[in-house]
Amino acid sequence: MATVSKTKSQSSRSSVKRKPSSKKAGKETSKKREVDLDLLAILNRRKLLVIASAIFGSLIGITYMLFIPPQYESRSRMLLMRSDAASLATRTDTANELISQDMLATHMSLIQSPRIVGEALEQAGLAELPSLMEATDGQSASRYVLNNLYVTRGGKGNAKNSHTLTVAFRHSNPEDCKLVVEAIVNQYQQFVTTKFKDINKEAVDLINTARLDLEKQITELSSEYQKFRINSPLISGEGTGGNIHELRFQELASEIDTVTMAIDENTGRLDLVKTGLEHFANSNKPSIEKLTLIDEKNAIRLGVLVTVERGESRSASFMASQPERVVGAQTEYTTLLSLRSQLTQKNRDFGPNHPEVKDLQLQVNEMEKFLSNRQSALGIVEDRPQLTPDDVMSAYISLLESDLLALKRRKSDLEKQKQIAETESKSLIGFELENQEHLTKINRTEALYDSVVTRLRDINMQQEATALIQEEIEEPRIGELVSPNITTAAALAMLLTAGVSACSILIAELSDKRLRSTDELEEIYQTSVLGLLPNFEADEKCKELMKKTRKSKSPVAASVIAFHAANDPVSETIRSIRTQLIFELGDSRRLIAITSPNQGDGKTTITANLSVSLANSGKSVLIIDCDMRRPSIHSQYGLALENGLADVLERKIEWENAIQAGPVNNLSVMTAGHISTRPAELLSGKFFGEILEVLKNKYDLVILDCPPIIPVSDPAIIAPLTDGVVLVTYLDEHSVPKAKHCHRVLESTGAQLIGIVVNRSKLKSEAYYQEYTGYYKE
Repeated sequence: MATVSKTKSQSSRSSVKRKPSSKKAGKETSKKREVDLDLLAILNRRKLLVIASAIFGSLIGITYMLFIPPQYESRSRMLLMRSDAASLATRTDTANELISQDMLATHMSLIQSPRIVGEALEQAGLAELPSLMEATDGQSASRYVLNNLYVTRGGKGNAKNSHTLTVAFRHSNPEDCKLVVEAIVNQYQQFVTTKFKDINKEAVDLINTARLDLEKQITELSSEYQKFRINSPLISGEGTGGNIHELRFQELASEIDTVTMAIDENTGRLDLVKTGLEHFANSNKPSIEKLTLIDEKNAIRLGVLVTVERGESRSASFMASQPERVVGAQTEYTTLLSLRSQLTQKNRDFGPNHPEVKDLQLQVNEMEKFLSNRQSALGIVEDRPQLTPDDVMSAYISLLESDLLALKRRKSDLEKQKQIAETESKSLIGFELENQEHLTKINRTEALYDSVVTRLRDINMQQEATALIQEEIEEPRIGELVSPNITTAAALAMLLTAGVSACSILIAELSDKRLRSTDELEEIYQTSVLGLLPNFEADEKCKELMKKTRKSKSPVAASVIAFHAANDPVSETIRSIRTQLIFELGDSRRLIAITSPNQGDGKTTITANLSVSLANSGKSVLIIDCDMRRPSIHSQYGLALENGLADVLERKIEWENAIQAGPVNNLSVMTAGHISTRPAELLSGKFFGEILEVLKNKYDLVILDCPPIIPVSDPAIIAPLTDGVVLVTYLDEHSVPKAKHCHRVLESTGAQLIGIVVNRSKLKSEAYYQEYTGYYKE
């Protein structure tokens, strides 16, 4: 069964690639055919070739066992590692592990070197062994041994990373195998013991010299740095920490920002007050409302000034008699100014009808009334004229201008101090950089000195220890038979079986004329495959679903899965085909014909499912059953057969009366009507083309369910009248001739093939559903 992922990838690929010309289609198809990648199906088809290849491979394996000269192998295993004393001296287990791996590779090359092998044979007197002389075939004994000497490291299974070396030699004489391995291992151990003794002496001398030089450099650098610190103006010795002028510069910059914000705020407030006074001057509002321009913060300061001014106008005897009342009046007057300021702000923000504005207005009225009564009660009589709102506002503006002037002077003073701090800070940058350079040199030299001392200490501790352990943990034995053996014979037989089977199957597949893939189908028809669908009647999943649907006794056929199970993977594949079809049609083409090569290809079932899916996408769809010989669309949707296309073409009814509502919204159906004895004549008439033109302008899509191409000529009549043709087919042993015949028929009529839907895909149901779910996991 086909997969959604495969359908989408093939469809998207096919929709953009360009096909070769139809004249060359046959030649290119024969050259470009590919072997189907379904290996199990291929092996099942070619099982006789596989059996013959297996027999041939078995015969070769038996021949190998009978006629190959015997070979014996003797081997020795050695443990190769650093000694415990050396490991304790370095105290670095990770480094020891890395060194061991490199050391194993080095010693493997050493054992297989011509020098070690030649000296081993010479000292042991093995160069003249009769078996070696017989097997050398004109070459030296050492060269023959090297060609048959195998050195490997590690063990098997979980011990594959162990620090062991296996030395193996293969020869026709089992006793001589053991002698050669023993001689090579002894010569290797003797060489390592001789050459690697006391190798640290020269290194110790060099490192001691470097240590003394570094001590001298550290002393000189420390003295030079001490002199620099005494003469530099820096306070701290840690790089940038001693520049106090930079800190002062940053503090002044922050304070200037604060003063600048205060200047901007006061300037804005002053401009607002002046603008407000100009507005009051040009209006008829009471002068007392000018006081609402005073902000809440300065209202308190003005209240104090007004109180002082009013207090100076009173007599001394009155002030002496009523001090508490005057203090209360001062507080109440300040409160009134604050309330008026809040009332103006709320009125500006929310409007005069807002509940908070009305509440503040009521508080202001009550406070004014209270103060008036309070003034009468206190018996306050001014000795000079009362202060007017204009006098208060003049004092307020003077207050703001005075604050602004003070802030500007403060900013000017701070900027002068900032410039001085900046100049003094820059003068110390050179000293800071030089201080940092001194510290860097000292730190680097001290770090280098520490590493030299550490290395010297490790080498001194290792001088009396053995650097390596080469312990033979498996002594050589008399050679064991390794060739020929059953395993090698079986492997040879299997390899030959696989190779001969592959070649014979490849030849058979390339000479087979059956279509094996959708790519070959596309090459013949020169169009793309829109999608692949399973065999509804054979697939277990689909059979189970249709069985449940039949039990529900729905009038719609159980095979219309797009209607009964919209979330089923098959319905998803139908939607994918719908998407590809809409893309291929574009906006201008509305009339399409769906046909197939032969009867029983599943054309009507696919048409019914696709029409439901198209209608569900929101398009108005009309499906017309043009198979007036064997109509079946009406049975798919559970509709009446009478009053259909045949009756319209014979002018028995109007086309409007032949259209029935489908099982879903936006879907209409015109059945085939009564079975006609002359369908070709009816379809080839001019009246049929006129009806199609009318219906094409009424619906978004008009789908014609046509008879099959090969048995009858009806599709060849209908195809030129449409905007395109969709072919429903499946791959079988007659696919190539069937496809070529259909392509010739469609090409001769001038019909445009939009795409192909492959039905009855041969993938099993389990594979289909696994691939479907896997598409979304990827």
